[in-house]
Amino acid sequence: GNRCGRIAIYQGAFGTLLAGTTGDGTNDLLGYSMAMAPSTTGTRGGCVAAGAPELATHGVSAGAGYVRAYRYLTGQVTGLMTLATWQAYAAGSKFGLSIAAAGDVDDDGGTDFLIAAPGSSLVAGAVELRSGRTDQVLWRRTDTASNHAFGRGLAAASVLGGATTSAIIGVPLADLQC
Repeated sequence: GNRCGRIAIYQGAFGTLLAGTTGDGTNDLLGYSMAMAPSTTGTRGGCVAAGAPELATHGVSAGAGYVRAYRYLTGQVTGLMTLATWQAYAAGSKFGLSIAAAGDVDDDGGTDFLIAAPGSSLVAGAVELRSGRTDQVLWRRTDTASNHAFGRGLAAASVLGGATTSAIIGVPLADLQC
């Protein structure tokens, strides 16, 4: 197969298929990572971000990767609407390998997402926080070296009584003194 990848949204106790979509091309692997958040505007549905890290497979070199954000709708009208496609900063970075919903960090009414590009032996990893409403990069943190898998694990949590959202970034291959 062409390994373009697919995401599908199922609902309720009966697993009713609401919507689905596929990646753009060969080895995209759309759906490798996903994060879902309820609507911040009170409508039925919410926001989904799906990673397509374009990993190297079967002799095909790795691409840069991308993340696609969708609005999903439930109720009488169901489906997916593409909101944005966020592109990687470097080939081989594996952008979209990990994703986490971070809530509305910038208070603009949209769900924001942490997106990792763990990198490779040639490209240092990075994690960025993207605004789900404006598509802007709110911040980016980059690893000090390549091949550490910076951001392979991601989580976001509200701390200090919910006033602040913190990003938790896993770096499983960091070569530090233990």
